[in-house]
Amino acid sequence: MTGSGLPMRFSKSNGEIIDVYQQETHLVDEVFFSHPKAIEGLIERATGPEEFYGAFGTHFDFHNRFAPMVIEIARKRQVPMVSAKQMLEWQDARSHSNVEAVQWNGEGLQFSISANERAEGLLTAMIPMEAKGLRLTALKRGNTHVAFGITTIKGIEYAL
Repeated sequence: MTGSGLPMRFSKSNGEIIDVYQQETHLVDEVFFSHPKAIEGLIERATGPEEFYGAFGTHFDFHNRFAPMVIEIARKRQVPMVSAKQMLEWQDARSHSNVEAVQWNGEGLQFSISANERAEGLLTAMIPMEAKGLRLTALKRGNTHVAFGITTIKGIEYAL
């Protein structure tokens, strides 16, 4: 476990990454059924100023009202819930999408993005607004200007 809160790939003993993931089960009904405030706290720290983002796994035995409770908390906080299959499909799509041909000439940055077709509409490219004392002023696709939003994540401004 890495403590990242995200599904992580396993590796062989020689360090080669293999296409098998481990997703920790963070929210287990036997532990958290009587502690909804703890679940709300986890979500608040992920969506609040701490920005402890993650994919937090759950375990439901369906012998109590834990599943509806977690679903209600997620809905109230507008946090999506996905199945393990959906998470795996997204992870695979993300893993098969790339930023390539990165070139910096001292004044401008060029790159290409190849997004896996399964990732359509599910990924956002992030570019730091500042690097090497320069600030991003424009973004183009070919010769066409592209509008971008700016957001701050963990104290760093990014163009999205």
